[in-house]
Amino acid sequence: MAAPPQSALAPYVPRLLREWEPGVTVRELDGSLVSADLSGFTSLSERLAAKGRAGAEELVFLISAVFDGLIGAAAQRGGDVLKFRGDALLLERLVHNLVENGIRHNTDRQAITIATPARR
Repeated sequence: MAAPPQSALAPYVPRLLREWEPGVTVRELDGSLVSADLSGFTSLSERLAAKGRAGAEELVFLISAVFDGLIGAAAQRGGDVLKFRGDALLLERLVHNLVENGIRHNTDRQAITIATPARR
């Protein structure tokens, strides 16, 4: 069952699920999906593991910084996180969010715009 918007769990539940109508099992939606996977994560985690606890903390810091940038960029453009997958995120951007925010929908350009700010 979807968490109510004012629920303490709301920050941890995708907006898409929070806004889902009770009793509706299928919806057709227009929008974009962005799957962002951190390149080189395995080799980075192996290198940092050699540092012990300090390396683990550095890894968490680095991943958090990248994810914060991606999530923030997506949220500014009407997007939301659907799923975390270890070193990857699945972001959605629905057309109705784009229209509400006065943004013209251009799937390829928006996907690039959402992903670009976190690159260093």
